[in-house]
Amino acid sequence: MDQHPLAGLRAGDDLIGLARDWVTADPVSASVHDGTTRVDLALVEQLDAMVLKLRHLDDEIGGTDLLPIVRQRYQRVTDLLGGSYTSEVGRRLHATAANLGHFLGWLAYDSSMHGFAQRQWVAALHAAHSAADTAMGANILAGMALQSYNLDRPHDGLTLAQTAEEGLGAGGSSTVRAMLVARQAVAAAKLGDSTTSGRALHRAETLLDADDPDAPEWIYYFGRADEQIHAGICWLTLGDPTRAEATFQAVLETIDPTYIRDRATVLIRIARARIQRNDIESAATTATDALLLAVSQVSSMRVADQLADVDQALTRFRTSVPAASDFHERYLDLISSNPT
Repeated sequence: MDQHPLAGLRAGDDLIGLARDWVTADPVSASVHDGTTRVDLALVEQLDAMVLKLRHLDDEIGGTDLLPIVRQRYQRVTDLLGGSYTSEVGRRLHATAANLGHFLGWLAYDSSMHGFAQRQWVAALHAAHSAADTAMGANILAGMALQSYNLDRPHDGLTLAQTAEEGLGAGGSSTVRAMLVARQAVAAAKLGDSTTSGRALHRAETLLDADDPDAPEWIYYFGRADEQIHAGICWLTLGDPTRAEATFQAVLETIDPTYIRDRATVLIRIARARIQRNDIESAATTATDALLLAVSQVSSMRVADQLADVDQALTRFRTSVPAASDFHERYLDLISSNPT
């Protein structure tokens, strides 16, 4: 575990160089491997089904509680890479390792373990290259882009998302491409570039309108609702809280009720939009709704960090707005019962 959540985090030319290396590296193919444990296609398919189930469980409960379980599963898969298999099974097994490795990185990111998340994504990127899985490789870089721009490194985020799209190539899944372009939109917004951000949002929306027979199973999470969440973040970042709030409110009506973390984060963003509009009473009430939802059903340090940001933004209103004071008291109860 990281001594500090940002320990060892790569950035700037070092991080972008790693992404460029993935794009320009010569293709490789998994070869026949002769080890002790025999790995066949049926086992790989069972592992893929397991990863998908774990991803859906993360949607419902958040990543912090799942992290140790998935670390154990990932170790099992990496052990199997030393087993005995044909070249085709080897390619599929490396793809599984990339998929599970990306997911483990995501769980670490959701747990605010940023150094570990990035290192895990780097390992997963190598596995994706060995599997010739450009879509997963692009997805991994998209995770790094998200992490970068949310850690106040929007230039890295934009370059990573653009590099990911380049690595995806001319064909491939339009849904995966839409996700990459939506990440570009948010990064551009965080750079204050409303023109580039708006164009990217329009592109993402158009890409989602297309039929996508090539969509990989793991991209299920990105649809119209997630694209609109990205749009709302852009409007909020660019100083249009009214448009952002309307977008988030519409999204809230469409999110799967079992996706508790997503619902909590959208409520938090509505609260942030209302703070920007100086509607403090309503902002604090909405933030309290998000807190109650999160604390009862979600294990996610990322959500806890977002709630901390809202509490900080409401600080100067605690003495004049009862709802802001109430939110603060409830937030203090949360952190006292979960000191880590």
